[in-house]
Amino acid sequence: MKRVPQLWELYPGLFIRGHTRHVDHYALLTLLQRQHVVLVLNVALIMDSVFAKLLDASGIMYRHVPLSDSRKHVPGSFIQMQAQFVSCAMLRGSVLVHCDSGWNRSALIAIAALHLHTRLPVVELIAKARNVRPGVLNNKNFERYLLQLGESDAPKLLSNFVL
Repeated sequence: MKRVPQLWELYPGLFIRGHTRHVDHYALLTLLQRQHVVLVLNVALIMDSVFAKLLDASGIMYRHVPLSDSRKHVPGSFIQMQAQFVSCAMLRGSVLVHCDSGWNRSALIAIAALHLHTRLPVVELIAKARNVRPGVLNNKNFERYLLQLGESDAPKLLSNFVL
């Protein structure tokens, strides 16, 4: 049975969720259109090609860039590119970032993008994300990366971070 799609809005116009498998794709598309989503960024290891084609046909950009939910290494340059891409897309409309469960990878990219986009403190953004979706960002290495990002005075993200 297909599940009803759900989105968690971390900030106006920026949503996270888990995978799109086992979800009614048309219901999710309708929900994304209602929220004026212009980009769906999939950072899960697996691409949902059926959903990607549906989005493409509807005019919503779909980008699949797999990211491992690593407990040891955070690829800072990869995060920087995706966060900048999301931040730029937010100038045109809403964005959905999703991974397999919607807990770690999507939150990592979304919070990094919000920090770039708003310059709000990372600690505040993490707290807001956890208020919206309790338990989010339970990968402590991802959290440490974001906290170091927040302490950096440089406008760019940390290039690499290894535990």
